[in-house]
Amino acid sequence: MSELSASSFAPIEAHQQTQVISRPSLSYWQDAWIRLKANKRALVSLYIVIGLLLFTIAGPLVWQVDPAIQDIEQISQPPGTDRGATIVPDYEPWFSTQGLPGSGLRLAEPANSQTVRMQWDALPGANGHRVYRNLFPVGSELAYGIPLAE
Repeated sequence: MSELSASSFAPIEAHQQTQVISRPSLSYWQDAWIRLKANKRALVSLYIVIGLLLFTIAGPLVWQVDPAIQDIEQISQPPGTDRGATIVPDYEPWFSTQGLPGSGLRLAEPANSQTVRMQWDALPGANGHRVYRNLFPVGSELAYGIPLAE
């Protein structure tokens, strides 16, 4: 057996270099940007999100339409471009000298599916009339219906 001496227990001197930092340290955001650039899917997603934000900001500046405006003439119209316009003759006031016989409220001429012309006797002291449309008789609650004309 070999004999042990005090030099056997002495620390060994290092003959090689220890590790050193080979590049400067990166901040959190620099490291995140490097990792993001390495991931192509994440980079494409970032460009899509940036594009959506640009369109969200620039869209109202380019397309200035008030969303609260209603086009009443388009009610019950299906989507499409095959629209037609009916040109009606100019308005001519209706003056009827004839009427169906009777007194009070009566038909001025026979009713059809498009018009109903009514006549009534003048009321003393009245300066106008209101015409309502209702499906039910007027009761004690005085629900006259939808006003049509005045």
